[in-house]
Amino acid sequence: MRFLGIDYGKKNIGLALTDESASFAFPSSVIINKGIDKSVEEVLSVYKKNNVSKIIIGRSIDSKGNPNPIMVDILKFKKKIEEATGIKVEFEDEFFTTREARILLSKDDNLGRRATKARLDKKNVKKVIDAEAATIILKSYIDRKKSLGGEASKW
Repeated sequence: MRFLGIDYGKKNIGLALTDESASFAFPSSVIINKGIDKSVEEVLSVYKKNNVSKIIIGRSIDSKGNPNPIMVDILKFKKKIEEATGIKVEFEDEFFTTREARILLSKDDNLGRRATKARLDKKNVKKVIDAEAATIILKSYIDRKKSLGGEASKW
């Protein structure tokens, strides 16, 4: 049982996956947002390839807890995924996850080491951040559910 986490953005859509036990979240990939329909197709490919049983998408909110304007697109995206998969996509509130990902990746020059290790150019390093933001969303979901008690198979 694997979960898929999504950080939806106007330019890029970051994806993260859990391990088989849905205990740990890891960055997966980044999709260039070429419109909702094309992006849903790419997400469905990842969904099928990885035998995903649950999808969590970041709910974009501002500092007061109100929805950001991008939520209009996120809701359309979520609905198309639900229609295509037949499963309910869950929300996890996200607030500055991309900024948090940048901080985590740049701390102690970690971003530079990851970029060198993966032999990424500067443009692709920015994409790593979007997948990392999806990982933060997915980890937040897992941690919240664990704190409520219970096993991932019951969520």
